[in-house]
Amino acid sequence: TFLLRRGLVTRAQIHQGLARQQELQKNGRRVRLGEALVELGYISGDTLQAAMREWEREYESCFY
Repeated sequence: TFLLRRGLVTRAQIHQGLARQQELQKNGRRVRLGEALVELGYISGDTLQAAMREWEREYESCFY
């Protein structure tokens, strides 16, 4: 993932975030991976938002 490539989270944290995401889905709560990582305390909400803005800029530059 983008967060992993940027060194903002580890591979183990990604796996734990995915497990948390599945756990929440079983309880009827759908969350994105980033939200699960924030909930687990692996990344701050501000850092996640900044990373998403950076990802958007990178993604858009592929098409222009």
